[in-house]
Amino acid sequence: MFTVMKVREGLAHDDYVDPGPYKHPEGSVAREVKAAMGPPIEREPRAGAKSAG
Repeated sequence: MFTVMKVREGLAHDDYVDPGPYKHPEGSVAREVKAAMGPPIEREPRAGAKSAG
Protein backbone atom coordinates (compact mmCIF):
# COMPACT_ATOMS: atom_id res chain seq x y z
CA MET A 1 0.00 0.00 0.00
CA PHE A 2 1.24 3.52 -0.72
CA THR A 3 0.09 7.13 -0.69
CA VAL A 4 0.57 9.76 -3.38
CA MET A 5 0.75 13.36 -2.20
CA LYS A 6 0.72 16.19 -4.73
CA VAL A 7 1.97 19.45 -3.23
CA ARG A 8 0.82 22.74 -4.75
CA GLU A 9 2.37 26.12 -4.25
CA GLY A 10 0.17 29.12 -3.58
CA LEU A 11 -2.47 27.46 -1.38
CA ALA A 12 -3.09 29.15 1.93
CA HIS A 13 -3.18 27.21 5.21
CA ASP A 14 -6.79 26.20 6.04
CA ASP A 15 -7.92 27.05 2.47
CA TYR A 16 -10.19 24.18 1.39
CA VAL A 17 -11.36 25.63 -1.93
CA ASP A 18 -11.08 23.19 -4.86
CA PRO A 19 -7.93 24.30 -6.73
CA GLY A 20 -8.93 22.42 -9.91
CA PRO A 21 -7.00 19.73 -11.75
CA TYR A 22 -3.37 19.15 -10.79
CA LYS A 23 -0.91 20.57 -13.33
CA HIS A 24 2.04 18.21 -13.57
CA PRO A 25 5.50 19.78 -13.80
CA GLU A 26 6.93 19.83 -17.34
CA GLY A 27 8.73 16.58 -18.19
CA SER A 28 7.33 14.56 -15.26
CA VAL A 29 4.62 12.56 -17.06
CA ALA A 30 5.28 9.54 -19.28
CA ARG A 31 3.99 9.68 -22.84
CA GLU A 32 3.90 7.44 -25.91
CA VAL A 33 6.81 7.86 -28.31
CA LYS A 34 5.60 8.28 -31.89
CA ALA A 35 9.03 8.38 -33.61
CA ALA A 36 10.70 5.23 -34.96
CA MET A 37 13.24 3.84 -32.54
CA GLY A 38 15.33 1.95 -35.13
CA PRO A 39 15.70 -1.78 -35.74
CA PRO A 40 15.07 -4.24 -32.91
CA ILE A 41 18.09 -5.33 -30.89
CA GLU A 42 19.42 -8.79 -31.73
CA ARG A 43 19.93 -10.73 -28.50
CA GLU A 44 21.96 -13.86 -27.98
CA PRO A 45 20.18 -16.78 -26.29
CA ARG A 46 20.92 -17.20 -22.60
CA ALA A 47 23.29 -19.94 -21.55
CA GLY A 48 21.37 -23.18 -21.02
CA ALA A 49 18.27 -22.00 -22.92
CA LYS A 50 16.76 -24.46 -25.38
CA SER A 51 16.65 -23.33 -29.01
CA ALA A 52 13.37 -23.29 -30.95
CA GLY A 53 14.79 -25.29 -33.87
